[in-house]
Amino acid sequence: MFRQALDELAEADPELERLLAAGLITNGLFAPGLHRDAAARLERVRADPGAETVGEKMLLSLLAYHDARAGRPAAEVVPLARRALADGRLLRGDTVGGLIPATGVLAMADLDEVLVVYEQALAEAHRHGSTLAFGAVKVFRSLALLWRGDLGEAEAETREALAAGEVWGATARFARHATAFLADSLMEQGRLDEAAALLADIGPGEPLPDSARVLFLGDSARRLRLLRGDLAGGLEEMLQAGHLLEEVGSRNPAFIAWRSPAALALLQLGRGDEGGPLVEEELELARTWGAPRALGAALRAAGLVE
Repeated sequence: MFRQALDELAEADPELERLLAAGLITNGLFAPGLHRDAAARLERVRADPGAETVGEKMLLSLLAYHDARAGRPAAEVVPLARRALADGRLLRGDTVGGLIPATGVLAMADLDEVLVVYEQALAEAHRHGSTLAFGAVKVFRSLALLWRGDLGEAEAETREALAAGEVWGATARFARHATAFLADSLMEQGRLDEAAALLADIGPGEPLPDSARVLFLGDSARRLRLLRGDLAGGLEEMLQAGHLLEEVGSRNPAFIAWRSPAALALLQLGRGDEGGPLVEEELELARTWGAPRALGAALRAAGLVE
């Protein structure tokens, strides 16, 4: 539909073209068969990175998110995200799809300012009465809190987002993200049975789509499997997830770290030598990104394997 609309538009409206391109890229970035086209479109944005209109800011936000997931240094990527967020235009109106990628970059870089942006976005969502924006911001604010170790706050945010979704309606992807982040906060608190019950309620019997968009949910399920002692099964799933993440250009362990959990599972299985290359690669990627959370986790895993 996006491609058809772009063809019919035939460059008659540059700003509408940018908005449609942003939608097309958003859907393509996470699908193995579409990622290459989305990445190529973002390279054209890189060649001419405007930041005046909402459409330009949305494209810049997506470029920053793509580069962050790919593992480019945070020192290069964060300025792109800040430029997209500058002047608050992405905060206003129905542009949450452009806001979330840029804030995701700031959260991956462990920057305090992301919480300020989320507070502003929640205020705007209340002002406009947008349940979509309210829910999306709540969900991804919970992820930022989770990454900071604020487990109680993260749990409260996701529960509030899920409650709002039950009242006002929500997409399946929204529910999956919220459930994943809630399960993560429970696991980090040692409440494994609660996390297992929560994950079991999501689409029982339905295979997850082959898309990195739902890999947060899959990552939660895999890590829970490891925590509950199914090392072989969890390890196999971690390695499979690694292949899918590579297919959609996601190498940065600050986004989803699969190498260190896999290496630690191998260590527990008495196959520590096989885990060595995995943690070495994650350590190199974390050092390139240059933010403390991902680097600390990689160093810890590398130390244990060593």
